[in-house]
Amino acid sequence: MANYEEFKDKVALITGGAGGIGKATAKKMGLNGCKLFIGDITKECVDGAVAEIAAEGIDADGSVLDVTSEESVQAMVDACMKKYGKIDYLVAAAGIYRDKMFTDMTFEDWKQTIDINLNGVFLVTRMVLPQMIRRKYGSIIVFGSQAGIRGSALHTNYSATKAAMQGLTRSLMYEVATSGVRINCVAPGVIRTPMTMSGSAEKMEKWTNSIPMRRFGEPVEVANVIAFLLSDDASYVIGQTVPINGGSVVNT
Repeated sequence: MANYEEFKDKVALITGGAGGIGKATAKKMGLNGCKLFIGDITKECVDGAVAEIAAEGIDADGSVLDVTSEESVQAMVDACMKKYGKIDYLVAAAGIYRDKMFTDMTFEDWKQTIDINLNGVFLVTRMVLPQMIRRKYGSIIVFGSQAGIRGSALHTNYSATKAAMQGLTRSLMYEVATSGVRINCVAPGVIRTPMTMSGSAEKMEKWTNSIPMRRFGEPVEVANVIAFLLSDDASYVIGQTVPINGGSVVNT
C-alpha cells in the first residue's frame, strides 16, 4: 500500500468527513502524517469521527457544517485556518441522494440536492482556493459518481449534480493549471457506506449482479485513489474524472 511522505505536516480539509468515504480518506491522509479538519452536519458526527481518528495518533479537529450555508462554510474554513494556518488539500465529500421518480419530485427535493451536492462544493472550493493560489500549492478532489456518467433512474437530481462535478473540474482546471493547484474528480460506483447500504436485500442483489467484479467497493478503495490524486505522485494529473466502480462504467 502506497505511503506518501509529502503529506507530513500538510493540512487536509474534508467536508462530509464523518461519513464512509470521507472518514476513510481522513484516516488514510492522517496515517501518512497529514493534519485533518473535518466538517459534517451534526456535532455528534463530527465529535465521534474526530475522536475515532485522533485515537490512531492523528492530529484532527472539526466543526459542524451546513454546506448549503455560506456563513457555515466560511466559519469552517476560518476555524481550520485559525487552527492550522493553511489548507493544502480539499476533499469535498459531502453529499446526499434519495430515491424518487422525477414525476414525483418536488422543487424542494430538487433544490435540496442541488444545494448540497453542487452549491456546497462551489462554496467550499471558492473559499479555500484563493489561499492555495496565493501559496502556489494545493490539490482539490470533488465527487462525481457513476450516476453522473451513465445516469440513474430515481436519481435525476443526484445524477445532474454529479455530472456537473465533471464540468466544474474540467473548467476550473483551465483557471488554476499554472498556479500550482490541481483539481480532479472521483466517480465512485456502489461503495459500502451507510448512505448506499440502506436499501432492500433485493436491491442490494440487483446492484451486485450489475457489477462485473460482483462486489461492492469499500470506502478505503476510494480513499486510496483520492490519496494518490492528492499526492505528488499525481503531479501531472489535472482535470480528470476517475471512475472507481468495479467495472460498472468504463471510460471510452
